[in-house]
Amino acid sequence: MLSNIIIDNNKLINLVVFFIIYLHIQLYKYIIEHIVLIVNRTIRSILLSIMVIIMKLQRIRDLREDADLTQTQIGNVLGLPQRTYAYYENGGRAIPLEILVALADFYNVSVDYLLGRTDNREMNK
Repeated sequence: MLSNIIIDNNKLINLVVFFIIYLHIQLYKYIIEHIVLIVNRTIRSILLSIMVIIMKLQRIRDLREDADLTQTQIGNVLGLPQRTYAYYENGGRAIPLEILVALADFYNVSVDYLLGRTDNREMNK
């Protein structure tokens, strides 16, 4: 009878060890799945941001060219040197909000249009 109890205890210990290993594996799987989700969301967000920036910069350039204006002329309107405006247009620097609003006002388009969030040029007033 005593030997049966010892075997049962060994089986119990093996079962507990197996269960602990199983839980660790499940935990690692859960962690890896969530890391993959976070990385995918981050990559998607970065790609969307890049697309918006490219679109935004292209629209600002297109508007300037459609108006037959130079970077120097737009820089003067905004109170900026040509080089600074060129950085904004070419993506060398982020465009400050006040400059973005001034550009939208100057071209009589919405900021959403400049940001590529809409193809509708009209501003809501």
